[in-house]
Amino acid sequence: MDIKGKVALITGGGTGVGKGVALRLAKEGTNICVNYAHSEKEAYETKAEVEAFGVRCEVYKADVSVDEQCRAMVEAIIKDFGQLDILVNSAGRTHFVDHSDLEGMKSEYFDDIFDLNVKGTFFMCRAAADVLKKSHGVIINITSIAGVTGLGSSIAYAASKAAEISITKSLARVLAPEVRVIGVAPGIVLTRWVEGHAGHIDKLAGDTPLQKVAGPDDIAQTVYALIAHADFVTGQNERNVKNRHPERNKETGDLLKSKKTCPEETVYQIGTLDNHVPPELLIEIVTEFMEIVNERFGSHVHILNWALHLDESTPHIHERHVFDCENQYGEIAPQQEKALEALGFELPEPEKPVGRKNNRKMTFDSACRVLLFDVAKKHGLQLEEEPEYGGRAYLEKQEYILFKQKEQLAAQEQKLEELTMKIEDVEALVDEVADIAYDKAVEVVTDTVKLETHKEDIKLVEQSKAWVLSPERKASKKEVEYAVKRLDGVIARITNAMKSTIQKIQTTLMKPEVKKAGTEQIKKKAKSSIIEQLSRKKKEIAEREVSRTLPAKSKKQDMEL
Repeated sequence: MDIKGKVALITGGGTGVGKGVALRLAKEGTNICVNYAHSEKEAYETKAEVEAFGVRCEVYKADVSVDEQCRAMVEAIIKDFGQLDILVNSAGRTHFVDHSDLEGMKSEYFDDIFDLNVKGTFFMCRAAADVLKKSHGVIINITSIAGVTGLGSSIAYAASKAAEISITKSLARVLAPEVRVIGVAPGIVLTRWVEGHAGHIDKLAGDTPLQKVAGPDDIAQTVYALIAHADFVTGQNERNVKNRHPERNKETGDLLKSKKTCPEETVYQIGTLDNHVPPELLIEIVTEFMEIVNERFGSHVHILNWALHLDESTPHIHERHVFDCENQYGEIAPQQEKALEALGFELPEPEKPVGRKNNRKMTFDSACRVLLFDVAKKHGLQLEEEPEYGGRAYLEKQEYILFKQKEQLAAQEQKLEELTMKIEDVEALVDEVADIAYDKAVEVVTDTVKLETHKEDIKLVEQSKAWVLSPERKASKKEVEYAVKRLDGVIARITNAMKSTIQKIQTTLMKPEVKKAGTEQIKKKAKSSIIEQLSRKKKEIAEREVSRTLPAKSKKQDMEL
């Protein structure tokens, strides 16, 4: 946004951050409307300083916590200037109450803080919304890092700033696309609010990377940048870099040092087994290529290291890099697709969604390959667009996968050979199987006898019990109980008889001569089955061996991994 000649309203513009913003925008040629509620003297002093930049400035008294006064002030500005393009909600209030002093946080403190910080912000935004839509304007809400951390001058203040951040995000959706709404959330700022708290300020400064806290001019610079140079930013909570949470202020250097950063690796082939040039020339080509990549893409692609491998079958380059881009919070983060999109790279198939086979890294790799070809040509070296590796298509990653597959196949074949050896010993195997099978058959027979005996005989007794216990029987309670007791005794005798029968069956079936006869019958049945299995397994092994020896169809692949 070109802010020269625009009109900006700054609430609380007579002091502190509001004054700093007024002066910074005036310096860029913006006409200023200074709002105050109590600081009249300071407001007019600010007016004089603003007018020194050669722009127009008017002062408006209004309590922004009162809806009617907000609307009246906007009407007055339109009458005086004919337009309103920028609204900066800087007016704010707090009461210093230690967070642990719960009783000290009085109800009237809550009301006082929320009336101005929350209701005042909303009332002003609402009053100016229609005017700002017409001018495609900007709203900047001065919030606080306290709204994110829950820290700050009091619990009520932190809560009010959290609410203000929420209002910022909500209004960004409501007023889009005509109006951008942005929150600026500083840490502690050197204003009259913190006078007399030098020890506290020094402590907070010690926790920041720059060992200092922000002043009004620092915040004003951020506000100016967001208004004039961030046309794509809305709904954001822009945190001041000089806050008490340096871990949130990531730069590219921090990213590259982080153990959590996973670099990308690309391999470029620049020779073949039988055709390559002197190492000195290759070094010149690689060095120049890396310089060009850094020059063109260095804003989002950061080369960590590279190596020229000359001691293998084919000369090639290993290069490691990191993609980075700002995330939704304005922080630097490793983001491949977003970084490449910012550099202007399109998807190979734009109509299809991003995926493993359709991503901007593929387009980036192709562009880098073309750059390498161009550099090589300058040095008299013609590279093949589809490079070969050791006389085969360059399939380093695929070959690694095949190697692992061959390892697994070899292990499986070893197990199969062991099984084959065991199968070939048919007689021993049949003896083992037959013996086990006969024992299992005896177990099944006895279980079946047990089940059938229990099911048929017990069923009859249970039916008799049901008949005795039915309401139609007119016998006395004593007689019924006696009959039931006798029937239960019958069930017990049946069960004992069943156990005895099963024992006799098992004894008979396990007699050596009976078991031997049964086992021989099983052997005859099993032997033919095992021989069939052996024959089938041998055939499978032979077919697999034939398929392994057949030449595979080669397919040229991309050189990038």
